[in-house]
Amino acid sequence: MAAAVLAAAGLVPVAGLLGRGFVGEVGLDGSVRPVHDLPDLLRALHGCGLRRVVVPTGCEPDAIPAGLVLEPVTDLHELAALLRRL
Repeated sequence: MAAAVLAAAGLVPVAGLLGRGFVGEVGLDGSVRPVHDLPDLLRALHGCGLRRVVVPTGCEPDAIPAGLVLEPVTDLHELAALLRRL
């Protein structure tokens, strides 16, 4: 949701969202926090055809589906910087 708001506000290009999944909870301070059942979520997103998933820094699981690239971010500033890189 936060990534879509950044794109709708013109702060990041919409193209940065394409082909990416986003997992994490955004805190009121802009931090991106871990969520439960991350391995299951990653398998589901990979099963939907996504190849890149933005995840909270520090909670990358050991088992990642083959062909899936995790892009860890700490906060919304890092998320915006990531999405600006095409």
